[in-house]
Amino acid sequence: MTVAEAAKRLDVSRVALSNLLNGSATLSWQMALRLKTAFGADPDELFRIQAASQRDARREEEREMAVRPYVPPFLATIKTAQIDAWADQNEEARSRLPVLVRRLIRSTGRELRRVDFPAYGEVQRDGWDGLVEAEAATPWIPRGRSGWEVSTAKDPRKKAEKDFKSRLAEPAT
Repeated sequence: MTVAEAAKRLDVSRVALSNLLNGSATLSWQMALRLKTAFGADPDELFRIQAASQRDARREEEREMAVRPYVPPFLATIKTAQIDAWADQNEEARSRLPVLVRRLIRSTGRELRRVDFPAYGEVQRDGWDGLVEAEAATPWIPRGRSGWEVSTAKDPRKKAEKDFKSRLAEPAT
């Protein structure tokens, strides 16, 4: 059936139906009722399809946006050697490192649902040093739920191996 024939059966203009079919117009309740009467279409299903299509289009637009999360200028200029020196020369570094990591995640993450990095007096709690839940991945943050371990130790291998063994023993924590 041609668009012109279908438009005639629906008692709408060919242009109106063509715009709907090409995604240039949204489905109205009146058009949904016409499609139900003429062709037996389920209006609720038509609206579900339209909503899913609009969600997909919005997500694609988000991915194509040139706008990126704001990264404070001081974060862009920090070098590894500076972090090493800061951790080595600052007794409070251990309790403040989670604050730095939390800020980095919030400033570079997308669609973050949870960012939990206890700092200061809470730094000694059991379990992961940080938990992140993100709906979208970035080069630094995986999509989904992730557990994070951080350290200010000169040789973090010892802590990493200990943490790895404890995660194997109790993966849900």
